[in-house]
Amino acid sequence: MTKLNEKDKLRVQTYLKEKLVGYNERVEEDTIELRIDDNDVAHLDISRMYDYFPVNYDTMELLSNLFGSKKIDVDEYYYNGCETCDYGSNYVKQFVIKEVDTDLILKNISVITVMNG
Repeated sequence: MTKLNEKDKLRVQTYLKEKLVGYNERVEEDTIELRIDDNDVAHLDISRMYDYFPVNYDTMELLSNLFGSKKIDVDEYYYNGCETCDYGSNYVKQFVIKEVDTDLILKNISVITVMNG
């Protein structure tokens, strides 16, 4: 399978932001990070301040179709912010997607152009 380079990963992140905005208006504020290891396992982190990114069927279907896999685990963790107002907190929803199809990913994101990349 083809390996994704850094520009491809940015295109995946852009693609996800564009698609997920229909499911959750706050996604524009979210940070999306993608890592794919040598075993074709993708680690996708979506983080935001104050609360977790909500997961629903549409989100899982989008990820399954993009990555070409139905083997998706979801986890969450957070970093504390201010003790009184939670400012600076970071709530992370992590998707671990096994047996990803990088060729399908490249096909799906082929229409995305990354600015400054």
